[in-house]
Amino acid sequence: MHENRWGIAEAKMKLCKIISQAQNEGPQRITKYGRTTALIISPEDWERASLQTGTLAEFLLGSPLARF
Repeated sequence: MHENRWGIAEAKMKLCKIISQAQNEGPQRITKYGRTTALIISPEDWERASLQTGTLAEFLLGSPLARF
């Protein structure tokens, strides 16, 4: 199993460990039947992600690849 990917049954048993890893190592995925169904992230990662401004179009136009 990938280090940041947890089956739902295992996630139930190891929630404290998963939360700790989310804080120290980055987002942790919870899967059901092999598909990601939930993502556990640290509050810091959430704040960083929610502060993003602008649209996808603005992001793409600002990309170095936009000139191609």
